[in-house]
Amino acid sequence: MDRKLSEYDIFMLDVVWPSEFGEHFVDLKGLLGSEEYMSHHPDILKADFVGGRLVALPFYGDFGILYYRKDLLQKYGFTRPPETWDDLELQATTVLAGETKTNRGFTGYVAQFEAYEGLTCNLMEWLHGSGGGGLIDTDKRVTLDNPNARAMLQRVWGWTNVKNITTFTALFHREEQALAKWMDGNALFMRNWPYAASVTNTSPLLKSAYGMARLPGVTANLSGGATVGGWHLGVSKYSPNVEKAVQVLQFLTSREVQKQRVIHQGLVPTHYDLYSDPEVCASTNCGLYGSLTVVTRPSSTAATAYLAVSRAVYTSIHAYLTSQLTLDQAVQEATEMAMRAMGTWDPDGALGDPDYIDWNSAAAIALFSVTIVCIGAAIVLFAFMLINRTHRVIRAASPLFCALMIAGNLMSYSTIFTYIGVPTRVTCLLQPWVMVISFAVAMSAIVTKSWRIY
Repeated sequence: MDRKLSEYDIFMLDVVWPSEFGEHFVDLKGLLGSEEYMSHHPDILKADFVGGRLVALPFYGDFGILYYRKDLLQKYGFTRPPETWDDLELQATTVLAGETKTNRGFTGYVAQFEAYEGLTCNLMEWLHGSGGGGLIDTDKRVTLDNPNARAMLQRVWGWTNVKNITTFTALFHREEQALAKWMDGNALFMRNWPYAASVTNTSPLLKSAYGMARLPGVTANLSGGATVGGWHLGVSKYSPNVEKAVQVLQFLTSREVQKQRVIHQGLVPTHYDLYSDPEVCASTNCGLYGSLTVVTRPSSTAATAYLAVSRAVYTSIHAYLTSQLTLDQAVQEATEMAMRAMGTWDPDGALGDPDYIDWNSAAAIALFSVTIVCIGAAIVLFAFMLINRTHRVIRAASPLFCALMIAGNLMSYSTIFTYIGVPTRVTCLLQPWVMVISFAVAMSAIVTKSWRIY
């Protein structure tokens, strides 16, 4: 995209990419009627608004879902899937105690624990389900360091290190590895995306033995948080066919096309009125999807820094889950690295508000006065040297040597103009350059003098 190629008209974007690449896409608000995009779920659509511009539209959605072995729950006396994490832990430990007697490879819970974007998705669901916040607030401050979030992270750590319902190997699972464990019949619970249902339905063992439910919460009223995934479509502003590309985008993201895709491919629609369509509900779990609480990753808030923020968070949290870091270390590292990526890192407010010398202050007036005297003296000295450049003493010293030394000093005096007053991008950029160049000019006088001697 940075090369601004015109060969491509439409791009398919992960839900967190519009904020990263939005500048490369046309604003659809002026090209579409509001009714064409407002029918998408608002929490899904908001990822497509970047700086007030509508840079993409949802193609299809994804949600975090809990898959469970209803046959095994019934076998051990449980009549419903878990609504809370306590329920899940009780059911998992009970079933594990029986099943591992004949199947040592059986495990309680698999999900996306590897250090990658999938862990961030799981983390957002844990935070929602524990009342632990949304990871980043509107001031771009990481909110991970709170009692609810810490308690939930300790709980997840305990699944491997205390309750043994998640194996250490599972901490390196992505979607595919978790699904493979599930398809082998070796997991009681799995967190995954809706596509896993169509794969599960191909298994003679599992087709009629599993169910899908909302993810648990610390309490039942906090259950059902589902991180939004899926893909969106945007029209490149470098395309020579913008008008036609927008028409194609309209068609691909329309209610009619989404209806056909969910019926024939199982792809989750983002037009939420489709969850009351009888034909759609005959082929997908409308009751489940319609009951989910949409959880969004903070890509809009973090903007172009989101990918770096997510990397900082999932790397630190994975290090904690695998016992490479303590919880304190992981939270501190995730907070610092994510806020550094967003440019908001200020440990304990230690840096305070930006400070500078105001032009009207006594210090500025004193410094400016001294500088003007020095600059004036340098100019007078330069003029004296120029007028008397044929004098034998100046010739012996070298007029060029003298001129370069005076010029270097003049430039160094001028740095005061970049240090006094409200800092701007220009003055901050000039500060090191003026100092370096003035030093280089002065040093060139010595080089010139040495060359003259030798």
